[in-house]
Amino acid sequence: MRSSDAIRIVFQREIRTRLASSAFRIGIAITLLVVLAGATAIRVFSSEDETKLGLLGDNPPAAVESLRQSIELSGGTLEITEYDSRDDAVAALEAGDIDGVVVDGSELLVEQSSPDLLSQVSPAWQTANLVDGLATTGLDDAQVASALGHAAPLTMTELDVDPDRDARQGIAAVSVIVLFVTVQMTGAFIMMSVLEEKSSKVVELLLSSISARDLLIGKLLGSGLAGLVQMAVIIGALLVGIQIVGSDVIPDFSGWMFVAAVGCYLLGYLLFGSIMAAGAALVSRQEDAQAAMTPVTILSMLAYFASIFAATAPDETASRIVTSIPFVVPFALPGRIAVGNLTWWEGMIGVGGAIVAAGLLLSLAARIYTRSVLHTDRRIGWREAWSLGR
Repeated sequence: MRSSDAIRIVFQREIRTRLASSAFRIGIAITLLVVLAGATAIRVFSSEDETKLGLLGDNPPAAVESLRQSIELSGGTLEITEYDSRDDAVAALEAGDIDGVVVDGSELLVEQSSPDLLSQVSPAWQTANLVDGLATTGLDDAQVASALGHAAPLTMTELDVDPDRDARQGIAAVSVIVLFVTVQMTGAFIMMSVLEEKSSKVVELLLSSISARDLLIGKLLGSGLAGLVQMAVIIGALLVGIQIVGSDVIPDFSGWMFVAAVGCYLLGYLLFGSIMAAGAALVSRQEDAQAAMTPVTILSMLAYFASIFAATAPDETASRIVTSIPFVVPFALPGRIAVGNLTWWEGMIGVGGAIVAAGLLLSLAARIYTRSVLHTDRRIGWREAWSLGR
């Protein structure tokens, strides 16, 4: 059988097996349910940022108005409830009807410590008490206003205005997670496929008709395409979830973001999937797979954490350095593109290094796979598998 025909047959078999498997379908369904349920929960529980405050005793109206303006400027609302007795206020607080109670302008009563509520409420009452204090000294309204003007807070002027900066960094972090999860799940599937064929002796029948190298290439191509389908479902679910939440802060991206995501997925899959397939060929039992995969697991987790750092702190020098590491590039590069601080030469260095590393790893994986996949009697070490057949 010609090599191209053998690869095509294995490719088609892997696609059918992967897409028809219950594990794949259940995983897709769970992903959709989790994303949509999370988006719905955010919509229900975070539809309005409302502060519910109780008042008891003597509280200056100016403080309430100042607090209301401050909360509305931040996009929230303030609901005020007045109480005649401390017992009534405590009962409402314990029932969860209100977030806190201001007592006589000097005490904030809460059920449990709430620094955020205190920092929100306290400045309004401090300002109101300051105005009353200045007025009691004999100053008229104009003099009080003048005195308060000298205590005005600093105003912030942003030189590099980017209203989408937070959204871009959020998308960068999400892209790291989606790519990492997809690559790991696809790599785990091909690892289990190799292990099942080896433990059931099916691989011996397959290798009687095709070469081990063609079998490996067909498996990588078939599982890789199935992984693309999975990634498309995840991204689609996220976009639907964004529509459910009603977010309008997603910045516009060109087609390069999509191209980068697909390209980086393929790079990451070739880097980690090929070595996972080779690692599975070293063992004959599922119990031994974890030990064989320990180096790959450590490497992938280091790449993940480095990519998260690059996404959350893109302007740091360390982020630019880790983006050039081949094993980090597939996860970190789309995030850097989303943030918008990736230079063309950084991208060329990162992608070029990752392509070279992927080629070397594919060659290494093919050698290890072809020399160890038929050894079903025991677990083989990486060094031993490399030296077999010399």
